[in-house]
Amino acid sequence: MQAFDSDRRGGALPFVLLACLLLTALGARAAGPALPPDIGAGMLLFRTDAGFDQAAPLSTDVRIAVSGIVARVTVGQRFRNTGAEWTEAVYAFPLPDGAAVDRMSMRVGDRTVEGVIREKEQAERIYSEARESGQRASLVTETTPNLFTTSVANIAPGETIDVTIGYLDTARYDAGEFSLRFPMTLTPRYEPAKNAAAGTAPPPAPPSAPAPAEHVNEAALHVTLTPGVPVEEVVSRHHDVRVTRHDASYRVETASPTVAMDRDFVVAWRPRPGAAPTAAALTERVGDTSYALLMILPPADDRAFRAQPREVIYVVDTSGSMAGASMTQAKLALADALGRLSGGDRFNVFQFNSTTSSLYRLPTPWTAETHAQALRYVERLTADGGTEMAPAIQAALSQPVTPGYLRQVVFLTDGGVSNETELFRSIEHRLGDARLFTIGIGAAPNSYFMRKAARFGRGTYTHIGDANHVAERMEGLFAKLERVALTDVLVGWPDAVEYYPQKVPDLYAGEPIVVTASLAAATAGVRGAPLAAEVFGRVAGAPWSTSVTAVAAPSPGIAALWARRRIEFLIDSRVAGIDESVIRRAVTDTALEHGLVSPYTSLVAVDLTPARSEAAALARRAVGNMLPAGTVLAHLPQAATPAALLRWLGMMVLAAAALLWWPFMARR
Repeated sequence: MQAFDSDRRGGALPFVLLACLLLTALGARAAGPALPPDIGAGMLLFRTDAGFDQAAPLSTDVRIAVSGIVARVTVGQRFRNTGAEWTEAVYAFPLPDGAAVDRMSMRVGDRTVEGVIREKEQAERIYSEARESGQRASLVTETTPNLFTTSVANIAPGETIDVTIGYLDTARYDAGEFSLRFPMTLTPRYEPAKNAAAGTAPPPAPPSAPAPAEHVNEAALHVTLTPGVPVEEVVSRHHDVRVTRHDASYRVETASPTVAMDRDFVVAWRPRPGAAPTAAALTERVGDTSYALLMILPPADDRAFRAQPREVIYVVDTSGSMAGASMTQAKLALADALGRLSGGDRFNVFQFNSTTSSLYRLPTPWTAETHAQALRYVERLTADGGTEMAPAIQAALSQPVTPGYLRQVVFLTDGGVSNETELFRSIEHRLGDARLFTIGIGAAPNSYFMRKAARFGRGTYTHIGDANHVAERMEGLFAKLERVALTDVLVGWPDAVEYYPQKVPDLYAGEPIVVTASLAAATAGVRGAPLAAEVFGRVAGAPWSTSVTAVAAPSPGIAALWARRRIEFLIDSRVAGIDESVIRRAVTDTALEHGLVSPYTSLVAVDLTPARSEAAALARRAVGNMLPAGTVLAHLPQAATPAALLRWLGMMVLAAAALLWWPFMARR
């Protein structure tokens, strides 16, 4: 019996060794060829088993038309194959997280193919079949709410393909100024090790690295602005621009024909004193349903003032992605914030990267001595390591609350994380009566995370993209921290079918209510009919209400913006534990009805005429984005992947099997 067992073990061990070798090979396969450290943004890269080569430039043309507060944005991208092989280009690009992507066309020579919305799996299947059969095809998919990917198949050697993407967005109004942001790069996303090891982390984005001088990803930007109200000035926050006026419209263009895509483009306009709207209503009728977008400014009431001392918890991101200009801006902003506290306030400062630590164990009274200690602590902050944000949020929101104090948490980060839903869930479950205010640091913060974290935290989001704007932005933020304009807000619509957001957050000085609604067609009426809504809330604890009646000007695109808000609401319900299959079906139905790209739907375009013969090989190329301006590559942590783990597990099991097998072979 013993000999029989030995024979069985001896026969089985080679299979164990084979399995171990396969596991090790799978680890190497998962890793794939390492990305070259000098990969440039705006480059088409040919992927081979040995690595990447054959770079080619990419051009981008952006045209923005703003009417009132609604913007139609068209992004044209040109893919040119300078190599000697047929190729497939893959390009990830950022868009505003609230963008309603609804158009895509592909032009090759004189042929133009319009994209159609399909369920994601169907669109990917159509694209894959077209790619394999040699047809030119393009696919637009949503990776995250503010990160989209374009794939273009079968670009012939020397051939150029133009892909045009269209989306709708709304301007933001804050502190007396309208602004519209067009993202042009993205902050690399850190994947927490536990998620990646478990295989639940999302796939990494295409490469983002500083480009060599000869390969800079550039864009041409053209803005036509029809504000609908007299304006005092039209400016750009981070670029030199030329502004020319034509009757009631303005044309905005960058001073140079193209600009490097290493920072977000922001155009802003300030209404003349007294011209700022108290309400704006836009409608669109589709079939038997009318859709409305309503903006109402909060009341300017002197009774809304800070009635109790504050307990402010500052949390600053010191991970590797913050190295360079972002860390400088964060330290300036934090020092400015600490100087705005006063006697009677309490505070604490947390920092986080791969680990979390704090200045004090508990919130401490603000005095000249503790202020000086905090400034020294801030001055010593350096950026390095990973972005383990969840422990920092948990620690900050778990600080014991001092009775009689208004708890406010101020979070300074570039938001370079991929586990947003987990973080939103942590904020919602631990917030209590506190308010969370996010400050986006750097040239291209993850605006989706920043805005949504503030929404779940019932606070506001502020962006600081330049060290010169720190004092101005912090002054505006603290005006909000010190004065809540309206609480317990409700918006009443006559015969409203659905409106979003369903739960309106607290409103702060200078920020409006923006609500989208679907209504019975008879409610919104025909062109020129008044649109009425009731707004209720509390100002400094006292009841407040107003009736808003505005003449609704028909505006194409409102239905798509409402649908995007509905999709956002449905996806947010993950935080409440709603079943994923229920969310998927509802989002898919809404996206297909309104023709929008979503997590479950994609835009696909296929030229039915085959271009590449099946005998010709097809190479794949990734197109890298530029890193945000001021980012220091050496401090960026490596995003976790399971490849290394698989390799080590394979080698460890291989060694263990060899040790078990050796005594048996020695006896034989």
